[in-house]
Amino acid sequence: MGQLSPAVAVGGDRNRSRPRRLDTCGKRNLTWLGGSMEIASTKTAQLVDDYYGSWRHGISSFDDARVRGVLAEDLDFEGPIAGKRRGAAGFVGGLKRFVEGLQAPIQVLQQVDSGDQAAVLYDADLPQGTMRFAEFFRVGEGRIQSIKLLYDAAQYRALGGR
Repeated sequence: MGQLSPAVAVGGDRNRSRPRRLDTCGKRNLTWLGGSMEIASTKTAQLVDDYYGSWRHGISSFDDARVRGVLAEDLDFEGPIAGKRRGAAGFVGGLKRFVEGLQAPIQVLQQVDSGDQAAVLYDADLPQGTMRFAEFFRVGEGRIQSIKLLYDAAQYRALGGR
């Protein structure tokens, strides 16, 4: 089977006369054909990098203003312990408690960005050992709109996470 055209690969119809349009973080709509999805991915990657840059090195370098600057005020968050929450303010408080327990900078193992979405896999050193986390992001209007965090909650507690 041959390769799909970019329009088909993102859910378009190869017989359409017009290529599919993508929203690029509220900047403007750009056409996928011709590499414009790269612009959305670049913006998404930058926001995710700024998010981790605000806390990845531990509490001594935690930058409250920087992390709030990349999050939508009405952020949707979902995690194994916190459940589903809405709002950046509560999320930042929980993030700060997590960062206070870090024993070393997190180690990002992989980051994948595609359009307005990103996924990051990382290891974090907790008081009693290292464990793995995965975060999934959705970006829109120039900010992170949602974060879904996956990890083993029982292991997290056993390793001294709070």
